[in-house]
Amino acid sequence: MNFKELVEYAKNAGTWNEKTMWRSVCSMANLLADIKREHPQMFWDFIREQHGILFGNHYHEDFAMYDVSQMSYTDKEGKTRHEPHWSVEQAEGVMKTLQFPASVTKWDWWVALCATHSDLCGVLDDEHIIKTAYAFYFKDVDWDENNKSGYSPTKIWEYLSCKHED
Repeated sequence: MNFKELVEYAKNAGTWNEKTMWRSVCSMANLLADIKREHPQMFWDFIREQHGILFGNHYHEDFAMYDVSQMSYTDKEGKTRHEPHWSVEQAEGVMKTLQFPASVTKWDWWVALCATHSDLCGVLDDEHIIKTAYAFYFKDVDWDENNKSGYSPTKIWEYLSCKHED
């Protein structure tokens, strides 16, 4: 029997309810704390998958901070930097000048902007990085063939999830 089968059995037996679900989640969280210590990459892969499921492939602060902390770039003086080029507040100010679907979070935009800067700051200036991030991550009409709006609001999440896959 695996965990899914156990849960299905409990549901069919009528013992699965919100109270038991939360007790089970807490128990799983304790197990995941051990996995995080012993196998951090396995832990983050699982958390990334769960976050995508729970938040519809959009960032919130904690995951945005984690993904951006994994980025680096070489500045114009040739020094490798590990901190983001833009603050969240700066990115949010730029975001207000562009059109996004309501589902896009400031964290989605900040991660996209930081990822684009990290990859292209050696060849593009800030203005072109902003335009490129917007076009590549949010206006890519062929990213989601079912999306008729012309926006690809979850591409940054999906793109970096692919990067983190083994």
